Amino acid sequence: AKYLGKAAALPYQILVGLRCRAAHEFPINTNSPPTSMIPIEKFELFDNALLRVLDANNTQWGLQAPALAMFTHEYGFGPTTNETISRLEYLTGKGMVEEVPKMLSKANRAWKITSAGRRYLDEHGF
Repeated sequence: AKYLGKAAALPYQILVGLRCRAAHEFPINTNSPPTSMIPIEKFELFDNALLRVLDANNTQWGLQAPALAMFTHEYGFGPTTNETISRLEYLTGKGMVEEVPKMLSKANRAWKITSAGRRYLDEHGF
């Protein structure tokens, strides 16, 4: 697996899959920069983007908030890590994502999608 710098330590195939899937399913206007963050009416769109990124990353380890924030740029968002964690905690409360239990360092929090999150994506045509 290739390593693509400190932005993401994911296998190259996962990154390519995320980029290809995002480009075909949800094109963004490349002429405008990502939004700085998210008025109330865009929360649902941001939540959907997080769920789609987590769905594309079908591993047992999940993804950390900085990686999730970076991958949502493909959907036109530019959140901070803290804003991303806030929405992940909301989605955790709804049962759509779960935090991956860490044995050694709980500081490196990671999340993965649940079956309820996948069901939500299927029901809404994602």
